[in-house]
Amino acid sequence: MSSPELKGLLRIGLTAKQARVYLALLKLGECSVLALAKESGIKRPTAYLIIEQLEELSFVSRRKDQRSERVRALSPYGILASKQNAIEEFSGTIPRLLELSMPNRSFPVIQPISGSKSIEEAFRERLQSRTEVLFWASRNLQFTDRRLAWGAQRSYMDERVKRKLWTRGIIPYEDDGRKLRSEGIVSSQRFYLQLKKEGSRKYREFIFTPRGEKGFEAEIWIYDNRVEFFSTLDFSGARIEHQPYANTMRDIFFSELKQFREKEDDILTPTDRNYLWS
Repeated sequence: MSSPELKGLLRIGLTAKQARVYLALLKLGECSVLALAKESGIKRPTAYLIIEQLEELSFVSRRKDQRSERVRALSPYGILASKQNAIEEFSGTIPRLLELSMPNRSFPVIQPISGSKSIEEAFRERLQSRTEVLFWASRNLQFTDRRLAWGAQRSYMDERVKRKLWTRGIIPYEDDGRKLRSEGIVSSQRFYLQLKKEGSRKYREFIFTPRGEKGFEAEIWIYDNRVEFFSTLDFSGARIEHQPYANTMRDIFFSELKQFREKEDDILTPTDRNYLWS
């Protein structure tokens, strides 16, 4: 068997025999182990062993009636939801797991960041990250066009995709161009909309938040055991290397990401939504 369904099951970690048994169960519905063994072409003792394995993986369920044991396949949708929940839970433990491979530091190590050259170097260092790269964008979105060498950021974006390095960003947004008073910010918002539309194909998730009258004119980046921030007005800032601090900032980021993800539809214009989902 080399069907797309079989290949899909193999890609998520099932063995060939486990996949054959699961596909046979989907076809038969609830059935006896004997019927399952005949349908899947697997010997009955082996079928019992595989059923136990699939039950541990939450792919099947078993019950006993008066005469025999009955087995059935669980819904693929339920399996997908279970896998996604497990991935999200595992993702949350990655920073702590990585602490095992990073030197213990009692105190934060702080390194100044000053000037566009330092920021370009920071882009290159982020490409070595072993975790997702998270960031809060500045209210002053047009800084990349006017103040920072565009080539460095473009190279970072292209190389990040090649390395399949995920990035997630929280981006200030204002739908009223009259309030922005800056064509640079308007064009930058359009650019971020384009990046958002590409989404998971380019290993990114961007969520828009109300720009408001207040907010910081700085960028904040989190990856590995590092938190970097710099002003988008004078390009001065610092890099802080400290795992507990990075973990705390990461928790704050994901809390805000979840909050704004749920409210994003109220922020975007109908035109923007049509563009994103067309």
